[in-house]
Amino acid sequence: MQITLTATPAPLCSGCDTSPLTFVRGWHITSTSAEFGGLSSLHATRVRRLLAISDSGYWFEFGDGSDGVAPAFASIFELRDEAGISLVGTGDRGGDDYMADAEGLAVHPTGAPLWVSFERQHRIWEYDVVGGNATALGVEVDNALAAACAHDSNSGIESLVAWNATHLLAMCEAGEDEAATTLAAMLLHTETGAITNFRYPYAGFSSPLPVDLARVDGVGVLVLERTYEAGVGNTIRLLLLPEAQLDDGTETLAPHLIHEFTPDVETLDNFEGLAARVEGETIRLFMVSDDNFNVNQKTLLYEFELPVAAIALAPPSAPPSAPPPPPSPPSPPSAPSPPSAPPSVPPSPSPPPVALETGAIVGISVGSVVAALLCLALLMRVARDHKIAKAKKDPRKKKKQTKVVEVTALGKTDEKV
Repeated sequence: MQITLTATPAPLCSGCDTSPLTFVRGWHITSTSAEFGGLSSLHATRVRRLLAISDSGYWFEFGDGSDGVAPAFASIFELRDEAGISLVGTGDRGGDDYMADAEGLAVHPTGAPLWVSFERQHRIWEYDVVGGNATALGVEVDNALAAACAHDSNSGIESLVAWNATHLLAMCEAGEDEAATTLAAMLLHTETGAITNFRYPYAGFSSPLPVDLARVDGVGVLVLERTYEAGVGNTIRLLLLPEAQLDDGTETLAPHLIHEFTPDVETLDNFEGLAARVEGETIRLFMVSDDNFNVNQKTLLYEFELPVAAIALAPPSAPPSAPPPPPSPPSPPSAPSPPSAPPSVPPSPSPPPVALETGAIVGISVGSVVAALLCLALLMRVARDHKIAKAKKDPRKKKKQTKVVEVTALGKTDEKV
C-alpha cells in the first residue's frame, strides 16, 4: 500500500555547534494516513531510500530527501508472524500481550534477510523480504533476550544491527535494575543462536539510553542514545563503538562520544532511529523521531554529514605499539677534500710516538691544529739548540752528551741532559 506524505523544512537550530557533524537539512513529516507514525528504527539503502519500522506493526519505505526533494510517498507493509498473520492490532498496545511493538531493525550486508526485534514479547524475528512471513530464531534466543532485558517488558532489544554476515549486535534499552551500572549487549549468531555477552555503560533509566545502531564498515558501530526529562527536554547523543572492542572480546564496551545535543536545542524530539550511508570520505547520517502518536510530538527526519576521518581516528581502547623504524640506508662515500681545506673530522686516537733526528721523543696528534703548531715550535727549538751546542763543542773532549727535550701540556719545554 502507498500513502501520501507531507514534508516541510525543519531547521535544527541557528548557529549552534554540531561539530564534527554538519547539519544538512531537516523535514517535518506528516500524513493523513492513520498508520503513519511511531517510527522506531531506520536503515539507509544505496538508492536514496530509507526503510523504517514502527511500534504499531508496520514497515515503511520512503525517499530520504538527500537530493533536496521532500519525501512525498511511503510504501507500507504489515509486519507478520510465522503463519503470515498481521501483527497490527494484536493485544493491548500498552500491555505485555502486545505483539506489534517492533523496536530494532537490522539488514544483512547483501540486503536480505532482515531482522526485527520486539519489546513486550521479547524476541527477534527474521524476514526474507519486507512484508513477508517471519521466521523465529528460537525459544532459547527469546528466553536469553528476556533474561538479559529484565528491567521491564518495555525495555527490550531497542537497538539492533547486522555486525557481519552471520552475527547481530543487540542491546537492551536499560539495565536489569536501577542499581545497574551497565546494561546487556550481545553478539548473536543468526544460524546457531550462540551468544557472546558484553556490557554497555549505563547510568540509570533517566540517563541517555541506546535506541538504535548503524554499522560503518572498517570503523565500527554508531550508537544513538536519547533521554527525556519533563520540563527540561530531550538529550540526544551520538557515539562510536570501535570495531576493535567487539573483535577482541572487550567485556565492558567503551563508546566514544561524537556529539551531544542538549535540551537547549528546542527543535529536538524523541529521536529513536539512526541510519548511515558511506559516500566516499563522508558518512551521510539520518535520524528520525518517534512521535508516539502524540499530537505534542513530531516525526522529524534530520540529515547530517560526518567525515569518516572524524571517527576513524577516534582513540582505540589500547593504542598499538609503534613499529621500529626501518634501517637507514648506507651513506655514500665522501668525496676527497681539496688539500687547501682538510675535512673536519671527529678527533681520532693519537698515532704512535715518532722519533726525531735528535733522539727526542714527542707525541703528535695529526688531527689537531694545536698539536701541529707545537711540533713546529719544537723543531725550531731543537734546531737552535743543536746549532748552539755545535758552536760550543770542544774538539779535545770525546764525551758525548744527549739532550732530551720534553713538551709539557701547555706547550713549554723542559731540557734534561
